[in-house]
Amino acid sequence: MRRDGRENMLLISGMVVLILSAAAVSYMVASYQNSLKMKEVQVIYEYKIETISTQAEKFGDNLSKALTYLDIARYNLEEAKFNLDKSLFWMEEEEYAEMNTSSSNAAYYFKRANTIFGKALDFLLISKNFTVENYKKILEYYINYTNSALNLTKTGELMSIHLNNASHYLLSGAADDADAEFQKFSMLQGIYNEWYQEMEDNLIKIKTFYGIRG
Repeated sequence: MRRDGRENMLLISGMVVLILSAAAVSYMVASYQNSLKMKEVQVIYEYKIETISTQAEKFGDNLSKALTYLDIARYNLEEAKFNLDKSLFWMEEEEYAEMNTSSSNAAYYFKRANTIFGKALDFLLISKNFTVENYKKILEYYINYTNSALNLTKTGELMSIHLNNASHYLLSGAADDADAEFQKFSMLQGIYNEWYQEMEDNLIKIKTFYGIRG
């Protein structure tokens, strides 16, 4: 009987050890699984943060390049407009040699401005791929502004070419040919003014977005 009692006690003790061991193993497995899940979550969040940071960097980098090109393009546009005005002034003064020089310079600066506005648009469109909701509207304004500027500068270049042609004809005494060039210039002038107004309207939207008056 004593042997049976001892055997029973040993059996019970063994079962308790097994149960406790199983519980410990289950806890360790569960803890390990939770640890793996936490690491998976951490990796996912780190990836998302890295992705967001990369997108923000690409957006900022491309927008910065676009704005730099816009500044350079606007400078060339101002030079083009200045020389276009000079061309018209020299035409009124009947200084056709001066008109020839100014109209040639105007065509050069309009073409150069158009090329640089095109580069700015490329970077604005790239920025659009990495932008966030808060910047979509202002990016749209910049894109619309640049498209207007591209149309304006292309039209301005053509106007300047017609003035330059007219100056050549006037210098050679071919008044009728010069008049034909002036007519082409006048037709383009209305289109030019429309693009200029559209460009100004988009600029006002950009300034309003930033809270800039005037």
